[in-house]
Amino acid sequence: MNWCDERYVRLYTRDSTAWKMWCWQARAILPLLLRRMDRAGVLELGGYGLEALVVHLDVPWEVIEPGITALLADGCVEFLHGALVSRNFLEAQEARQSDKARQRESREKRLARARRQAVTFRDDQSQNVTNGHKNGENVTARHTPSHAVTPYRTVPLDLDLNRTGDQKPLGDQNHQRDQHSVAADAATRRGVPPSLEALAVAQYLATAIAEHTPGIRARPETWAREIDLAIRLDRRTPAQLRAAIDWVHRKPDGAFWRANVLSGAKLRKQYDTLAIQAKERRGPASRPAEPTDPLAGKVL
Repeated sequence: MNWCDERYVRLYTRDSTAWKMWCWQARAILPLLLRRMDRAGVLELGGYGLEALVVHLDVPWEVIEPGITALLADGCVEFLHGALVSRNFLEAQEARQSDKARQRESREKRLARARRQAVTFRDDQSQNVTNGHKNGENVTARHTPSHAVTPYRTVPLDLDLNRTGDQKPLGDQNHQRDQHSVAADAATRRGVPPSLEALAVAQYLATAIAEHTPGIRARPETWAREIDLAIRLDRRTPAQLRAAIDWVHRKPDGAFWRANVLSGAKLRKQYDTLAIQAKERRGPASRPAEPTDPLAGKVL
């Protein structure tokens, strides 16, 4: 191989906090993504969506799905117009090491060589210290068996649009959540990536906002975290959330709320109020709901 003619990409070795917080799938696929991107940090998926990564990376979708979800939620890569874009690709690939850093690296190498040379001059007795008594190997008692690990998703996702069993009552924003819900909320805020369903709803919200106010900066990767909480903890279905988005941003009855529902957090916070308003706008219960109203019989 002629190394001078081969293209390469830089892979930095510092274990940052973000790197540590990612799941192992994200850390596994990021180097593969960097190898496949062009010199501008773009990987075209040809209109096939994120599933096309299976072909590009030669990795099963079961590994790619949680990994790409974490990378999108973090913001280091973005999915724009059918292509994956690395946000800091050019800056990272074109950065030059400073003279100070090179000098420090040189000093560290010289110190390491000196230490290795010093070790070779030790006498034979000091080199064989580890040949101790055989009975000393089993002094330390074994650890007790580990406790069962808490499952990743403690709250099941319910897709039934007409569910009435444990659905939170309309307008009850102060309902008590069980211990599993609290644990799941804490896990999400510690860096567990949102689901692809939450990312899809967040993108749906961004598209709806852009239809009437194109200048607002949309951040669906950030919004997806609160939307994921709405799905897993508040038991909202993606269809219900999309219906609420349509009522606010695409229907005249909900136009008053547009300025108050411009993020995933606001959508989650105002959901109960939006449901009440939608019910009042439909009029008395005796009047049948219009079939085209997406909130009819689905949100309440």
